[in-house]
Amino acid sequence: MTENKWIRNKGLMTENKWTRNKGLMTENKWTRNKGLMTENKWIRNKGLMTENKWIRNKGLMTENKWIRNKGLMTENKWTRNKGLMTENKWTRNKGLMTENKWTRNKGMNENKWTRNKGLMTENKWTRNKGLMNENKWTRNKGLMTENKWTRNKGLMTENKWTRNKGLMNENKWTRNKGLMTENKWTRNKGLMNENKWTRNKGLTTENKWTRNKGLMTENK
Repeated sequence: MTENKWIRNKGLMTENKWTRNKGLMTENKWTRNKGLMTENKWIRNKGLMTENKWIRNKGLMTENKWIRNKGLMTENKWTRNKGLMTENKWTRNKGLMTENKWTRNKGMNENKWTRNKGLMTENKWTRNKGLMNENKWTRNKGLMTENKWTRNKGLMTENKWTRNKGLMNENKWTRNKGLMTENKWTRNKGLMNENKWTRNKGLTTENKWTRNKGLMTENK
């Protein structure tokens, strides 16, 4: 009875999922009441008082989200008190003691990026790089190639991507591929055509997408 998911009752009253009552009163999901009072989701009351989501009260007092009180006292989000004491978000106390967010204590080589760089190369990126090659990226690289990416690569090719690849072809993507074609994508493909996508396709056309398609056109 052509009852599948997409075209249910399409021939009867055009009542399917996408075009419900489209021919009757243009009441479907996207254009509900568009012809009557331009009341749909995006332009609600736009013609009446310019009160929609983006430009609420823009023409009245320039009070919308981005430029609140910009003309009055330059107090909006980005330039708060910029003209008074250069105290806004980015340059707080920049003229006094170079203590703002980016250059705190820059004069003594103590800021966020280069803390103690001159003393013992102990900053964030190169911690102890000069001493024992122990920083974040190459920890113990010189000793036993034990860093994050190539853990034990030199020993038994046991790192993250190629675990046991050299031993029995058992890594993540091709598990047992050489033995019985049992890996993730083609499970038992060679045996009975039973893998994930084409289950029993050759037997009864019973796979996931076309279940019973040949029998009674009753698919999913």
